[in-house]
Amino acid sequence: MLLSFVLNRTFVFRSRAQSRATAPRFVAALLLAFCLNQAVLFVAAHLLGHTTVERLAAQLVAMGSYTTAFFLLCRLWVFAERGDLDPVPADLSQVSRDEQGRR
Repeated sequence: MLLSFVLNRTFVFRSRAQSRATAPRFVAALLLAFCLNQAVLFVAAHLLGHTTVERLAAQLVAMGSYTTAFFLLCRLWVFAERGDLDPVPADLSQVSRDEQGRR
């Protein structure tokens, strides 16, 4: 888990946020994705059946849900740049003044 955190933080998302802030969110995202994986695996196994091929198909569906959920949680929550999540300013005239100052 530590290696996964370091590699994701450094190479995948290139985050400069402090580890104290991102590490707890990383663990929470990992647990949420794992719970989703188990739920999808349970449902898929019951819907698809119990043969070897059907169990493998259920596992593939669950792996896909885990990977997608974990990536999105990391991208949008764990390692998101705080500026990316700021709401639109109430005074839009300030935005246009800022843009004019850049030109």
